Order: sequence, then C-alpha cells, then structure tokens
Amino acid sequence: MKKTLIALAVLASSGAAMAQSTFTLYGIADANLERIKGSSTINRVSSGGLQGSRFGLKGSEDLGGGLKGVFQIENGFNIDTGSQGQSRLFGRQAYVGLEGAFGSARVGRQYTPIGNVSDMAGTKGYDVLTLANTIGANGGYRADNAVTYKTPVFSGFTAEAQYTTNIDGSEINSGTSPKQGRGYSFNGVYSQGPIRAAIAYIALDDVNSAVADAQKRNEMILVAGYDLGVANLTGYYVNTEVGTAAVKAANKMKVYGLSAAFPFGALTVTPGIGIAKDVNGSSAAAADDATILTLQAKYDLSKRTALYAHLANVSNKAGASLGFASPAADSSSYGMQFGVRHAF
Repeated sequence: MKKTLIALAVLASSGAAMAQSTFTLYGIADANLERIKGSSTINRVSSGGLQGSRFGLKGSEDLGGGLKGVFQIENGFNIDTGSQGQSRLFGRQAYVGLEGAFGSARVGRQYTPIGNVSDMAGTKGYDVLTLANTIGANGGYRADNAVTYKTPVFSGFTAEAQYTTNIDGSEINSGTSPKQGRGYSFNGVYSQGPIRAAIAYIALDDVNSAVADAQKRNEMILVAGYDLGVANLTGYYVNTEVGTAAVKAANKMKVYGLSAAFPFGALTVTPGIGIAKDVNGSSAAAADDATILTLQAKYDLSKRTALYAHLANVSNKAGASLGFASPAADSSSYGMQFGVRHAF
C-alpha cells in the first residue's frame, strides 16, 4: 500500500507563514518463472516481467504561489537475486526540480521524452520495441545528467524537451570524442477521450567515443491509439539510425507494430505483431528483417496485485539475429513468463 506522510511546518518566528510538504514511499515487487529458447534453452526465475521491481521515495514542498519543489529517487532491483538493477543505487530515477503553472523543470537521471512515448507502444522485456532493440526502449530510455522541461496540459496536449551532457555516465571534455554521450530528445503527446497520439525524437553523439563523430544515434517514433471500449488499439512506427564504430555511415532500421488490448473484467489479453526491417542496415531487400509476435495476459486480483503471462516469438531472416537465448540468424526463438506483481 502506498503510504504518504504529510507534515505541516510552522515558522514560529512569524506565526503566519506555513508550508506543506509530502513524502511518499512506494514500490513494486515482480517475479516470474521463465523459459527462453534460442540457440540454447534456459529455465529460470526472473524479475520484472510486468513492471520492473523497485522501491522509491518522492516528495514535494509547497513554496507558495502555485510553485512546488519536487524530488524523486528510485532504486531498481532484481527480486530473483536481490541484486541492484541498472548497476547503480538509484538507477531508475534520481532528480530534483520545480513544478508550477509554467509546467515542470527537473535535473538529474530521468526518463527521456522518447522513452515516455515508447512506453505507449510497450517497453516490457517481451514487447516488440525492446526485442527489436530500439533506442527509445533500450539505450535511450533513461538519461543521466539530464535537464528536462515539460509543459502544462493544453486541451489534452503536452510537450517535453530534454538535454543531456552525457546520457550514460560522467561527462568528458577531452580525448577522441569531447561530445561523448551528449544529446537531446523531445516529444509531443495528445491524449483526450478515446484518442491518443504522440511523436518523439532523440539524437545522441559519439555514444562510446571509439571513433570521433562515428557513433551517432538518432531515432523517431510515432504512436497512435484508439479505445473502442471492446479493444484498445495501438499502432506505431520507429525509424532508427545508428552509426558504426569504424565508419561514419549508419545502419537504418524501421519497426512497424500493432497491438490490441481486450478487457474481460479483471482479465486483459493483448496480442501484438511487429516487423523489424533492415535490422543491420543490409542493402539486400528483406535479408535482415524479423517478425515478432507477442501475446500477453494480466489478471488483476486487486488494485495492487496481478498475475500475468507473456509469450513472444521472434522469426529472423538470414541477416537478423533478434530474440532470446543467443538467437541465431535465419531461425526462430521464443520466450514465455508466468508471474505475479505486487505494488505497495
């Protein structure tokens, strides 16, 4: 159960000034039994199939005039072993900022604007965007050293912009690539009634500095959805461009996908399909394409506890090797999970 502590601090010297603060401890525990089969077969207990296991602290202080000081620190952990997720203490989020009528401004480790839009299409481990290794669902999902601005909501529309001095680690200002990890991302999201639509973009410089100006990454994603009542439809398109370590050319991959969530009381069933084209930037038509089929089910035992099952199958053509358990080109692999998630 999410618990919020509310403290009222009175400035005794003036007797008139009063500030209100909130402090929230929250978390998710998620574990599953998993079987994956590709070039090898692995049976295991895994963490975070439905939502990443985590605990966090967040809070705000009313500064007056509609202005608030805010912070959030969130730890990811692997419930199967007790180890840290993201290989850091607060690897999921760690930021401080201000919120008000102007929107919000935050500084620290945060979700990227393209990561927030990718969530609308799906970024769980068995979702198409993750299995296709798109930037918005993987290496560009969160950003270190980030400054982010988000607008207020205007008739269902919001926009977000972010700049990072190094998306993954400490900044450098010398060596072969002084721009290592620098980048920016932005999005525009509309959500009102049954309609939702979004666009997002990210551009990163010299991700690992192996060759100056040769490791650029760019990605754009479009997402659109409509809630029919009997089904919630989501379609998406991703265009990814990744520079190679040796040359300043780029591999270009496109991903097309469609999913439909069908609610049956406490049960929601979601089939989906995605096509990843030119996974390795091959010039030969369809030589490195892959087809990804997904089927997910979630049963809510309560508002905080759910059972879930996930199944995904990845079929590669001769030049692609996406999927599970050391996947091989020109072959298929699959994964399945059965788990429980509890939120508190």
